[in-house]
Parts: sequence; structure tokens; C-alpha cells
Amino acid sequence: MIGINAKIYYNHAENLNSSSVMTDSAGTIAETLDYFPFGAIRIDTHPSTGSGSSAFSEQRKYIGQEFDADTGLNYLNARYYNSALARFTSEDPVALAIGDENQIKQLTGQDQQTLLANPQALNSYSYANDNPINRSDPSGRASSLVSIISSLVSAWKSLLSTVIGGGDGSISPNHLQNKSPSSISIAQPSYSSHQSPKIQTTQYYNGKYAAIEEKLVGKPYVWGANGPDSVDCSGAVIYGIRQSANPNFGDRGADDLYRNYSVSSDSRSRGTVTFYDYTSDGRIDHVTTNVGNGSMVNPLNPDTGVLLTPTNYQDDYTYKQGGSIYHRQLDWQKITQ
Repeated sequence: MIGINAKIYYNHAENLNSSSVMTDSAGTIAETLDYFPFGAIRIDTHPSTGSGSSAFSEQRKYIGQEFDADTGLNYLNARYYNSALARFTSEDPVALAIGDENQIKQLTGQDQQTLLANPQALNSYSYANDNPINRSDPSGRASSLVSIISSLVSAWKSLLSTVIGGGDGSISPNHLQNKSPSSISIAQPSYSSHQSPKIQTTQYYNGKYAAIEEKLVGKPYVWGANGPDSVDCSGAVIYGIRQSANPNFGDRGADDLYRNYSVSSDSRSRGTVTFYDYTSDGRIDHVTTNVGNGSMVNPLNPDTGVLLTPTNYQDDYTYKQGGSIYHRQLDWQKITQ
């Protein structure tokens, strides 16, 4: 049984989102991490012991992704990465898709000709185009400088929207309803195995749900469909919920999911959802799932199918229409009842 006196740790990450310094709620350093350029662990110390033998050890290490201590490999979602060799252990799914223009576009946001114009793209085992200082590859697919820029832009917009209201840096009354000064945070919390049941449930289900949503990228958009072969926007969320948490979860529209099965969130972290009311008429028109690193799974329309887009992909359009954007967290406790 998990006790109520759970201890919370905070993860202070560096520019590539790698875990760098872990502190407890009192600000005491619990773990210090540093890495060689391609991600091999250079330092992993704990002030209490001077070694890595502390009871607390952050599992998400290099570029914020999971480190498998048993194998010494980094799990980067689509495949495993060997930081000691600076190479993946299997081929890039994007390289395997070469020849299918539509799939390349959906997986990378680039056309095939642009992708192949980069010589590094021809090495399907290389990491971050052999440029780990400026690039990262958290998805395990076609690393890009764009993903880092998108993450920084999203973080900057989030700060602006907290301070002055508008997600695009402008004062927006519609956006203010989801923000408050208390939401400003320097470090994002990372929880140990001693966390409270509610936090543990949220983190656990968010990870499972996001992984399922990522597998929908490239699927057809069909209105009213809820997987596995095709989905619409709310159908994608329903499919993810059924596969990750509750197989008996009923059909719901985006507006119902927003009002009855989600709670407010101040971030677009992995596993959270974003709802769009394009005209501010009080009814939700669209929903997407955030999968981390500035990306979201976006079942857009029948012409595009399910895309992997930057998290701010529809922000400007929504604000220009006078619409509202709501950052939410699925209410897993209610969903699994």
C-alpha cells in the first residue's frame, strides 16, 4: 500500500530536456545527472552517498526519455538507442517508409525529396543527424531541429499566456479563463515510486494512452469512427481510453469528453489533451492529444487523416476565429470507475 506521506521530487531539465538536477519539495538536491554529447551518462551522483546507490533514481534521463538500467539502452518510443555507440539498435521507421510519399509526410512533416536531400537521413541507425548538441530524437523517428524549436516556442507561449493572457503573446480574454499566476513553474515535477495513488494513476495512464494515440498517425479520418482502422477526433480519444484504461468506455463526443471526463491542466505534456472551441459558442469543435516534445496527434479531416503536428498548429487559426483553447487532463479516476 502506498502511504499518504508521499515524497515528491522535481526535475530540473536542461536545453534538450534531459534530467539534470532532481530536488525534493524542500529544494534539497537528491540526484545530479550529466551526459556525454550522445547521451551516455557521465555523472549520476546523490549528495547523500556520492554514488548512484540512493533509493531515488530518476528513470527519465537523457532527453527526458526512459533509461533501461537492465540493458543500458534508452527507450525512445519507436525503438531503443545505444548512447555508448551513438546508434539506434534498429532501423528508423521513417527510412523504412521511403517510397511512400504520404507516409513520409505524415511521420516527419517533410516531403520525401527534402528528407532525402539530407545525407544523414540515409543512415537509418544514426542519432539526431549526428548533431546531438542542437538536435534530439525523442520519438525515435527522423530527428529534427524543428522539434526542439517547437518545444521552446510552446514553452515561451505558455509563459506569455500565463503572464499576459494570450497564447500568441497577445491579451486574450478567452485564454485567461484557463490561466492563473499560480501556474508559473520553473521545474516540472517528476514522481518517485512512493507517489500518491492519484498521481501514480495519472502518470501511468497518460503514458499508456499517449503511446496508443501515436499509433493512430497515418490512419484515415472517418466521421463517427473510433478505431482501430479509422477515427475522428473524439473517436481517437475514445479508442485510446479503451485500449489503455477502460475497454467498456462508451461513445462520447468531444464536448462530452471536455465537460465530463477531463479536468483543467496548465501544460501540454505527454498524455494531456487540447480542446478547441473555434467560435467561442460554448461547444467544443475539435480535440487533439499531446504526445510530448512539442507534438500532438491531430485527427484533422478526411483529406489529411490523422497527423502528427506541432502543438501550436491550430492556435493561430483558433484565435483569429475568436475561438478558445482549453488545455485539459483526462480524468482517469472517473474514466476507470
